[in-house]
Amino acid sequence: MKQATPPVEVVELREWETRENLDVELSPTDREQATQLGSGGAGKLIIDELRHGLRVKASSWVGVVRFSNFEVQVRPKFAEENLDLVRLIAYAGGLDSFKRFRIPHNLPQKGHSLFDLVALLFAEACERLLKRGLLSDYKQLEEDLPVLRGRLLPLQQAVRRLGLLNRLECRYDEYLSDIPENQVLRGALEHCALRATYGMLMPRIRRLHGIFASVCHRAPCDPEEILENMTYNRLKEHYREPHELARLILATLGIKDLYSRGDARCFSFLVDMNHLFECFVSRWLCELLPRRGFQVQSQRRVSSIIWDVGTNCSYKRVVPDILVTQGGRRISGLPIDAKYIPYDERSLDEENIYQAFLYAYALGRRGQDTAPAALLLYPASAPGGKEHPSDGHRLEIRDTAGKRGAEISAIGIHIPSAVREAEEGEPDDVGRRVIEAVERSFAP
Repeated sequence: MKQATPPVEVVELREWETRENLDVELSPTDREQATQLGSGGAGKLIIDELRHGLRVKASSWVGVVRFSNFEVQVRPKFAEENLDLVRLIAYAGGLDSFKRFRIPHNLPQKGHSLFDLVALLFAEACERLLKRGLLSDYKQLEEDLPVLRGRLLPLQQAVRRLGLLNRLECRYDEYLSDIPENQVLRGALEHCALRATYGMLMPRIRRLHGIFASVCHRAPCDPEEILENMTYNRLKEHYREPHELARLILATLGIKDLYSRGDARCFSFLVDMNHLFECFVSRWLCELLPRRGFQVQSQRRVSSIIWDVGTNCSYKRVVPDILVTQGGRRISGLPIDAKYIPYDERSLDEENIYQAFLYAYALGRRGQDTAPAALLLYPASAPGGKEHPSDGHRLEIRDTAGKRGAEISAIGIHIPSAVREAEEGEPDDVGRRVIEAVERSFAP
């Protein structure tokens, strides 16, 4: 299998950073890829051709984009290295890869792309799968054979071999490993073999691809559909992790290969940090807060808040990212929203303020001496405790008489620290500050 050619030049930048006057040129294929990347709202990556060179502007999508003669690597702003981002992806996706994963001592900590790290995780998962054994299942085959096997197909025999008895048209069942569960892994391994560039990884990927290619005649046409409809039982639970990593490589979490035709020189592997941060916060709180006696509901749709009086029907649904309740309450509690915005460097956006106050007023718990509240969680640029400015946003709505109607608080989450706490299963500085904010809103 053809190995990807290393890019001539690597352009590194952070989220929302802009680099200008890059001394590279776009080929026609590069222009097509740049157009697709820049479409859809603000775009994932904006490439502008200047009179001399290029201008590259990143957004909240991080990862790697490879062009014909150069490569763009967008690093996460709130994580020191891509390794922290992979840990975030693994935890948010429900994978326990990093609990067992050990980075080889010769893997460079800098300079490797996000795709190489994910491919390395995928190779580890496939190797563990092979140790447990590949699944097989019965498949119905039709073939002309020298001896009868299974059932004879008289119609096909008459049409194709009338008067001949040296070959018989048969239909029979064969116990094979060429099943969708293995086919999607072969497809993802092909993707990795064409596009990974880390030298120590390539022999492992090629060996794994050879093993899966020997039992699967072809990769599926639509692996995303297969994974979407996949169900797991006791016999194939060990397939869940490699399948989730295959889903990540092929399509999931905003990742899309724009050139799946096999051109290894041009492809895109980008992750939407907005969606990823929301997924992380949701899973983290679902594990952190129930241990303290709270109930956590994710993406709870509430249709009884905004009402059309004329039609006496619900007008619009309210969907907070998280609703924390206590003591069997079904509706009121503490709504929490995750916003991937650096609010330790700027003021809260008016739109998010209004949304948070609506959540607080509609869904917040009203105590004897406390106003209904809502909580905003956002990424912090550095670790810090209560004295850190990331916890300085606390707003109230008051009427003309000074009576409080609702309040919102914002807490900065240092992503590498929060991921470490989530992996260890014990709250430290970040987790304790979130717990204290939740407990404060449920005070009598």
